[in-house]
Amino acid sequence: MSRLNFAMGKLILLLFEAAVGVVLLINPIGFATVFITVVGVLLAAVGLVFILQYFRSEPPEAQKSQGLMKGCCALLVGLFCALNTQWFIDAFPFLTVIHGIVILFTGIVRAQWAVDMLRLKLKRWYIAAAGAVVSIVLAVIIFANPFGVSQAIWTFIGISFLIDAVADLAVLIFSGKREREAAKREIDIPTNSSDEEDAE
Repeated sequence: MSRLNFAMGKLILLLFEAAVGVVLLINPIGFATVFITVVGVLLAAVGLVFILQYFRSEPPEAQKSQGLMKGCCALLVGLFCALNTQWFIDAFPFLTVIHGIVILFTGIVRAQWAVDMLRLKLKRWYIAAAGAVVSIVLAVIIFANPFGVSQAIWTFIGISFLIDAVADLAVLIFSGKREREAAKREIDIPTNSSDEEDAE
């Protein structure tokens, strides 16, 4: 059941990743503006909830939770995001580097999967290896930042999201097959010892 929940969560994540990639290709600046505004509103709402919970709690409990500090921070960051979306658009090269770090980390995780599969002598380890190579190459390109225009960078990020989603899907499918094959090998087929004893 836990494996199924993990697979479903991973599938939802990669579908979201693919959707983000498509939207970035269609209207990158518009998507970024809406996304940042929504995140800002959500953060502000969370901040207000923390502040309300702080004043509703008993003083000793409120002191331990630090809800006022957390709420004020979330509220301020949320308002900044919602009211200053252009700042994030202008600071996009920095945000691109953060995205590159995330993709690089994903590539390293896939490399770990590939090496594990290879050492376990499992088939199709090269699928995970290919996904790792793709992620690492994309991260290197992002770090190099060869594009001078924000629109071009957003388009490239959209393409990288789509490629990353496809690689995730391939790894998810073949890692599932890998685990099923390993499980089959571990199953002990009981011998009909009782039948043999009866025959004797």
